[in-house]
Amino acid sequence: GSRLPELDSDISHVATGGRWESGDQYGRCRILVSDGGWEHVHSSVWVEWLHANQETQRLETVAAAFVDEIGSLGWLVRNPRITRENDNNVLEIEVLPTHGDIPEFPGRARIVMAAPGQYSFEWVSKPQIEP
Repeated sequence: GSRLPELDSDISHVATGGRWESGDQYGRCRILVSDGGWEHVHSSVWVEWLHANQETQRLETVAAAFVDEIGSLGWLVRNPRITRENDNNVLEIEVLPTHGDIPEFPGRARIVMAAPGQYSFEWVSKPQIEP
């Protein structure tokens, strides 16, 4: 309908896409970025495995995982996107430090989603601040 769905005001980015399969279940992936703090804003990142419920005709969360590698370090996350590589869903994000100068080159990280609730994290490059 025309009613706006409820959304936490801390959510700064959402991206949905890709496809996962596990046994007889399948669905899409989603990344949620939430920003917290006031003077020193930092991001928390969650990944979700969504399943299309044919009875309710709605997407439901099968599993979710907090991305510790980002949330525990106090980074700022921007521009999430989902791509497919070798039948894997790959979530790509830009990462910025929350203190000091804005980097000349933001860092980039990849989150490869596996079976529901499982993922791997890798830095492509960390943020570079020119002296």
